[in-house]
Amino acid sequence: MNNKYIFLLINEYYNRSIKIILEKLFLCKIYCLSDVDNLYYNELPYYLNQRLSLYKKGLNQGCNIILNYNDSEILKILKKDYEFEDYKISNNFIKNYKIVKKINNKINIFKYTKYAILINLIIYLLNNIQKYITMNIGFEITKGNFIRIKNKIDDDLCSELKFFTIIKKYSYYLNKLKCISLDKPKKCLNIGVFSNEHVPNKLYYDYTLENILSNKNMICKKSFYHINKFKYKYYKYKINKYCKYITNINVVKNIYDILYNDYDGIIYITQDANLLDDVSMIIIENICKKEKISMINISFNEKISKMYIENNINMLYDLININNIDKIS
Repeated sequence: MNNKYIFLLINEYYNRSIKIILEKLFLCKIYCLSDVDNLYYNELPYYLNQRLSLYKKGLNQGCNIILNYNDSEILKILKKDYEFEDYKISNNFIKNYKIVKKINNKINIFKYTKYAILINLIIYLLNNIQKYITMNIGFEITKGNFIRIKNKIDDDLCSELKFFTIIKKYSYYLNKLKCISLDKPKKCLNIGVFSNEHVPNKLYYDYTLENILSNKNMICKKSFYHINKFKYKYYKYKINKYCKYITNINVVKNIYDILYNDYDGIIYITQDANLLDDVSMIIIENICKKEKISMINISFNEKISKMYIENNINMLYDLININNIDKIS
């Protein structure tokens, strides 16, 4: 491995299975921001100086390539003191191949195609597993069963990079998850959880939201799937009457999901000093008012606590009950 590079704040790549494939694809050592800070899904600060210090840790370890980081101001500051290349990986197969070729000149189109398919397959399979866990964790009779199996999946799924083996292991672990005994009511409230970007806070990823929601007989439905350009155009067309000028893929996907799924309530996750969050939240608030969907906003900053999340979810539960009474009357 002749290079090192760091992925910054990209949710899908915070998985050991994906990391294994990426290291073979780029023939480089992978560093995620969580690796730099020595904690898996670590709670990351938002303030500029604190973020810069974390990124500098990675660059000081020898990282010379940064992928998929969108904050151009931070990149400009870092480039004053460090030499590195930054690239943007997208959904474009050919453009991505050219980027990979620049980093790993030994790759050919056949190997690239194989690894690209593997990565998309793994993301799809892991998203299915994650979706099942988020909708059921908290309702299990023996607490901890979901986490125990999920940890095994992370360690074992890509121990062999063969399509048939990966699909076979996926089927095996999904069946194990479905065999977990649940104490789940037949009728639960469906709660959609949305955010525009990766949320750098461990409480978002350690199933804190899901467990608190389950205590109120609420099912957490997080949005995991990324959309291709064809779906993006279709979603954009379907939401056109609500927002003509929004172009961010995540915002478009979130608005479409809220409009065309049956949610009893919405939890919208925002981050401090994020203009995109402010704009999209106004749109989503208007949609929720029109569709009579209860909604709360939870701001995930570095000071957020479990009690704060729990209080907000209790408020959402009360709002849904009030909303249901108003509908009946």
